[in-house]
Amino acid sequence: RKPFSSDEVRKLVKGVVIHGVGSWAEIRDSFDFGDRTSVDLKDKWRNLQKSKKELIEQMIREEKDKLSE
Repeated sequence: RKPFSSDEVRKLVKGVVIHGVGSWAEIRDSFDFGDRTSVDLKDKWRNLQKSKKELIEQMIREEKDKLSE
């Protein structure tokens, strides 16, 4: 397994903002994640919530702000 890139993390956060937590297949299909599966996205989200909660919350706020512009 290769680590998620910062670009993939940004796409994952944007996908959660647009589609919601749990819509992993929709998020996977909405962005180019290469060969990542919806389970990969779910697991990455869970790990981000455990280890980088404040950073992820900030990224979510930024994505919501962009969508409301």
